[in-house]
Amino acid sequence: MRMNRREKGTYYEQKSLHFLEALGYQLCTMNYRTKIGEIDLIVMDQETYVFVEVKSLMANLDFHPSERVDHKKQKKIRTVAMQYMIDIDQYEISPMRFDVITWEVVQGQEKVQHFINAF
Repeated sequence: MRMNRREKGTYYEQKSLHFLEALGYQLCTMNYRTKIGEIDLIVMDQETYVFVEVKSLMANLDFHPSERVDHKKQKKIRTVAMQYMIDIDQYEISPMRFDVITWEVVQGQEKVQHFINAF
């Protein structure tokens, strides 16, 4: 079954959430949006707020999915994360970090990588 871009994004965000929950993370929110941008997943790792960007690609491309989170995208994610922390009254109170989860499809098999504190 072929998925469009939105369906694929939702599919891998859900898989990433299940992956993180199996590791003990707890969901705060999915697809947090502001005028500036969106964060795919916001989860708690014990006392730390973790802002997660999910990327997926088919194999045999000249770059890794994580390379799609360039400095411009990182800056946007940081800005949106700060807005989230302000919205929940945790700005400058709680620790936070930025992770990237990548999914690569190689010969029909999905390979996941979790980059903790990626930027």
